[in-house]
Amino acid sequence: MAVEMVYLAVATLLAPVLAEYAQLRKKAAKAFEYVAAGGIFFLIAAAFTQVNLDMIAQGLSQTVALIAGVIGLLAVLVGGIMAVIELVK
Repeated sequence: MAVEMVYLAVATLLAPVLAEYAQLRKKAAKAFEYVAAGGIFFLIAAAFTQVNLDMIAQGLSQTVALIAGVIGLLAVLVGGIMAVIELVK
């Protein structure tokens, strides 16, 4: 699961770079900031899934990974919707 999360994080962190290359980032800068923030949350989630600790700390790390993954998903969704709205205008 962590490898897929890292792939997702790399993809979401590359989206603003590719948008800058295509000269689209200027039109929807705030939206691509949300997408990049989502990528950072995906990296945090991937890091917390790899923690090997005792039972209590492992449950806590899984909870933090789940919360970070959900926040990352919401950030990417909001950023994607904002980007579509701004680029269609």
